[in-house]
Amino acid sequence: MKNVFIDIETAPGSQWFQDKLALDVQPPGNYKNPEAILKWWDEVGNAKREEAHKMASLSPFCNIICIGWAVEDGPLCSSTGATEHEVLSNFAEALRKDLTDHTGFHNPRYVGHNILGFDMPRLFQRMIVNGVHPDFVRIKSPNLIKGWDDAFYDTMLTFGGRDTTGCSLGNLCKEFKIEDKMPDMDGSKVYGLYQEGRIAEIAAYCREDVRLTRELYKHLECVGND
Repeated sequence: MKNVFIDIETAPGSQWFQDKLALDVQPPGNYKNPEAILKWWDEVGNAKREEAHKMASLSPFCNIICIGWAVEDGPLCSSTGATEHEVLSNFAEALRKDLTDHTGFHNPRYVGHNILGFDMPRLFQRMIVNGVHPDFVRIKSPNLIKGWDDAFYDTMLTFGGRDTTGCSLGNLCKEFKIEDKMPDMDGSKVYGLYQEGRIAEIAAYCREDVRLTRELYKHLECVGND
């Protein structure tokens, strides 16, 4: 088994789901005055629309736009593409190659921050939708991942346990004095970059999160093995 440090970036995906969320963002029915409606959009509606976009990005109906990973202390890698299928299939093929040597295929032990709450479920779901077989790289249905499964290591849960309040990757890296090489970038900016076609910047951010996760893991494992 080899450690695979992983992170994904997502954007709103399935149009039907975006349309469904958009329908829920409407001025109150008793608003008839055009000026009152415009004011509502400025003060309330636009923020609700942004929240809807965020929900679409985090939902099972998202679009995975980048996957970053590293095997053990190996190079930081990322997969992007013109379509979600391309992102997923390129990732699966490249990782399968990374995990195979003259002795055969080594099962991955996926390590990530909030990996059990987000990355693994979304990877499984989007692979199924896109016809990329999850078991090719040993990604399981969320229903089959148990807390004691040693094929998955969640740095957020390892540190926070049942109380993960404030246990973001950024916060923990600050606490352990792990330098973030992209301090001005965070997940809230990904969708804006995606809209502008700045995929290379998203991929760089994704790889940096993989590096940070790997460094955090080393600190947590060091403590755990004392």
